Amino acid sequence: MSNLPPPLTNVGSITATVGGTNVATYRYRLDEGAYSTDRPVSQLLAETGLGDGPHTVSVLGKTAAGVEQN
Repeated sequence: MSNLPPPLTNVGSITATVGGTNVATYRYRLDEGAYSTDRPVSQLLAETGLGDGPHTVSVLGKTAAGVEQN
């Protein structure tokens, strides 16, 4: 992932680029929520309306062959 905000910030949104060696699609979740559906790496990871406090973004990448990586 790239373009992440600094660890401590008062910004209420996130926009990040997801990619990696052989990664074609990805799924993500914010905090302990459900994982998203598969998204192409060409689609930015974007969330708005984040409240105060710590947040965690988890990402699972998937190759074109369907092998999931974390």
